Amino acid sequence: MKEKIFNHVAITINDLSDIKNFYVNILGLEIKRKFALPKTILNQIFNIKKNTEVVVVGKKDFAMELFIADKTNYRNFQHICITVNDRKQVIKKAQKNNYPCTIIKRDTSDAVFIKDKSNNLFEIKQRFNQE
Repeated sequence: MKEKIFNHVAITINDLSDIKNFYVNILGLEIKRKFALPKTILNQIFNIKKNTEVVVVGKKDFAMELFIADKTNYRNFQHICITVNDRKQVIKKAQKNNYPCTIIKRDTSDAVFIKDKSNNLFEIKQRFNQE
């Protein structure tokens, strides 16, 4: 089986009609799921103190998280998510090299975010063996 590294891209939108009109009808993506993120988590990751709705759209191996904000110039949610074979090793290397790591403990799986020196944010997911 081909190894998949790409997981998703996250962007901020402020016009809910774009979900159906643009992402579904124009780009041909499907609405995969919707969820809300509490401000406590968003404050830790993005320094945003507001509960936020997220809609995931995608097709096949491509996914986008659409973070719903009141205005486009509002602090953004952009980040790149990748899947790795050994997330603990990635965290260890990042911390050793003074890259900021945010680890949020959750019941299902911890959320891990690492920033590069240019302040780009990367979410790191653990690859699970597929048998």
